[in-house]
Amino acid sequence: MKKIFLLSFFAIIMSEYATGQSSRQSMIVTQDLKQSMTVTVVEYASFLTGAASHMLITFPDGNQETIELKGLFSVANFINEKNLKSNDNLVTMKLNELQKQGWKIINVTTAVHPDNNNSPCIILTRYILRKS
Repeated sequence: MKKIFLLSFFAIIMSEYATGQSSRQSMIVTQDLKQSMTVTVVEYASFLTGAASHMLITFPDGNQETIELKGLFSVANFINEKNLKSNDNLVTMKLNELQKQGWKIINVTTAVHPDNNNSPCIILTRYILRKS
């Protein structure tokens, strides 16, 4: 009987510990999300529609800001170097501004959706930032 009591007591203690750990981990994840933001740079080009580019900033509270960039591609789908340099400067200035506000880049992800059968070409760069 003592063994059953001790095993039951031990099981209750361990379940309380596990539940406490789970809720603490959940709180940490929630706090991390509240301290994170993303900056997504999207270059979009299609032979039929021309080109459009923008930077989308998602703040920790969920609000978003869109900054229009110059089209990366010309109508003939050649890279416009002047616009490329301009966009690079705008993105760099915005990231430097955020860094001065205490944000640190913790991850950069890139992706490309190729232009196949007149579907749009999309070049995406996502910066994930966290308050330092």
